[in-house]
Amino acid sequence: MILPIGPVVRITPDEIHLSDPENYDKIYYVGSKYAKSPNFYNAMCVPASTFGTTSIEVHRIRRGAMNPMFSRKMVLELESVVQDKARKVCNRMQAGIEKGVPVDLHHAFRSVSIDVISDFAFNKSYEFLDKDDLGSYFFRTIHGAGPALWVFQQFPSLQAAALMMPPWLAPYLSEALGMVMSMQQECVKQVEDVKKRMKTEKFAEERPTIFSTLLSEKDKPDGYRIPSTMDLKDEAYSVLAAAADTTGNAMTVAAFNVMRTPQIYQKLVQELEKAFPNSNAELSFTELERLPYLVSLPTLLYHFLSLSLSLTSFALL
Repeated sequence: MILPIGPVVRITPDEIHLSDPENYDKIYYVGSKYAKSPNFYNAMCVPASTFGTTSIEVHRIRRGAMNPMFSRKMVLELESVVQDKARKVCNRMQAGIEKGVPVDLHHAFRSVSIDVISDFAFNKSYEFLDKDDLGSYFFRTIHGAGPALWVFQQFPSLQAAALMMPPWLAPYLSEALGMVMSMQQECVKQVEDVKKRMKTEKFAEERPTIFSTLLSEKDKPDGYRIPSTMDLKDEAYSVLAAAADTTGNAMTVAAFNVMRTPQIYQKLVQELEKAFPNSNAELSFTELERLPYLVSLPTLLYHFLSLSLSLTSFALL
């Protein structure tokens, strides 16, 4: 006997699948009271990060501590950082055109994202856009962590045992696990470097960053406590991973679809040429967001162009 399947299907005692897409906006919205799934998010190995926080109340406090760094005012003040990285990509593309060789935009877009967020987070850009391989090893590390996370989701006890082992031993047991441990050690190093610079006299001259903000008690929500290095390591990991994969991939997919769709490409070029007759001019974000066709494009395509001039996408954390 085949039972009819309705719009709600229970998969496990605490998990259901909903077939109506309208439910997405009812569950996933700013201020939602639905808690994140501990089974899924704990497997990410970043329990102390804003992204990995499953408690609604704790998430509110952690996210509130970072809010000043993602305000529109702060994003516009740091637009020069994004412009610098976007210019490097353009120069790299121009060099490829002149030499008649292909340019690896797959890693270039990811490098833009990482170079911007590392500058924004630590005031110390990774400068992948200056490397011959565009930081491809770093991105292999991010992708290599995936298999380990799926195993940890199914077998949480293995995760606890794996994370207790010495970092030098992890690569011998599993390449994916070794990559996870390597990223965590890199994040500890970055956080410690920020702490060290905050103790120097020259720090007062530095612009604020995500982690200098999190290491300060100034303008924080009630209940906030300065996290330890190991807790901030989780935050650093999630920030870098989000920039490397989500934002970088969005730009890659969007660029591909713009190029393969002549109607979109032609309309977009015409609008940009009209707004910016000087091909060497900087495309400021405040001017781009006023262009009618650009802002009417599907969200993915709009993000491709606006992300090159804005840091707002990182607010998804």
